[in-house]
Amino acid sequence: MMLYTGASTVARTGAGDSRSFEVKVGVHQGSVLSPLLFATVMDVVSSETRGGLPWELLYADDLVLIAETREQLHAKMAAWRVCLASKVLKINAGKTKVIVSRVSGGPMTSSGAWPCGVCGKGVAANSIQCTTCRKWVHRRCSGLKGSLQAASATFVCKRCRGDGLRPEEREAGLEVCGDTYEVVESFCYLGDMLGAEGGADAAVTSRVRSGWKKFRELAPFLTSKAPPLKMKGQVYTACVRSSMVYGCETWPTRVGHIQQMERAEMRMIRWMCGVSLADRLSSEELRRRVGVEGIGIVLRRHRLRWFGHVERKEDVNWVKRCTNVIVGGSTPVGQPRKTWQSSVSDDMRLLGVNARDVTDRAKWRRAIGRKQANPEQTGQRP
Repeated sequence: MMLYTGASTVARTGAGDSRSFEVKVGVHQGSVLSPLLFATVMDVVSSETRGGLPWELLYADDLVLIAETREQLHAKMAAWRVCLASKVLKINAGKTKVIVSRVSGGPMTSSGAWPCGVCGKGVAANSIQCTTCRKWVHRRCSGLKGSLQAASATFVCKRCRGDGLRPEEREAGLEVCGDTYEVVESFCYLGDMLGAEGGADAAVTSRVRSGWKKFRELAPFLTSKAPPLKMKGQVYTACVRSSMVYGCETWPTRVGHIQQMERAEMRMIRWMCGVSLADRLSSEELRRRVGVEGIGIVLRRHRLRWFGHVERKEDVNWVKRCTNVIVGGSTPVGQPRKTWQSSVSDDMRLLGVNARDVTDRAKWRRAIGRKQANPEQTGQRP
């Protein structure tokens, strides 16, 4: 209560301001006024420094500063630090992180039983083994054309040759007014994982991990034989899957991302049904028993629902304007990276809809609810 010692305020009315009176207690925890008052205070505190969208994102007390150069970021951090200090507030240096966006060249993160020697992601049958480091490499990472078997005796991967790969090094921390802010490769912001190289790799891995955490919390119920499978499917959809697909509306998902989430989901469903791979039951049959859709369909529906929501906004809205931002700089050699716009285009092509349909909300809702397009809409034979 020392916070309110000597504090006073007035009530503003249509007839003018009231007499000043002492403030003895604030709003209680959980009060409906708390978010409004907090947002009002932050708006007043940051009014002299705030630059606005799209270079500054202020959500409650979470702030994102975006700059094109290290010097610009340093200047913004210093300005915000001075502004908050004038209101007896400060930035938590321990929780503040710096991410340097780039195309590639950062520390390699290995995944899977057989990680690729170039990109670090798990390899499958379409791969070749390096004769120097003895690691398996994806065809797309090998740079080879034609038969992999013909080149297997003399193949050397890019990392062993040193072609086009920078030495792995961490960026130095950003120092502002005596505080040093750590440079990281990924950071969780509002529940979604952001990576330095963009894409949805970090987000998908984080969401799968969150899904498993929630599943294990509910495992005594979901793996019990007493409840009906349909009931367990409803609990799974409401509690576990909702955690797995949180924030998926903005993911540029590739085939590998969907497969990663499908593998995790099918392991959970088999556990709920009490079966194993040895029982030779198809994924469709297990989903039918539990009463859930494939997670790829759910991802597509959420992404298209968000796309329709954004497209119906005014052209001056910053959310809509940011979807059309053209990122400058050079692009790597090879196939362009998957973007959110290309993911939406693929989804609409699969369902046989176009961007003009978003103006009719009911029609758009019916269209994105389908699993695939009708044959007469795409010109294909049934």
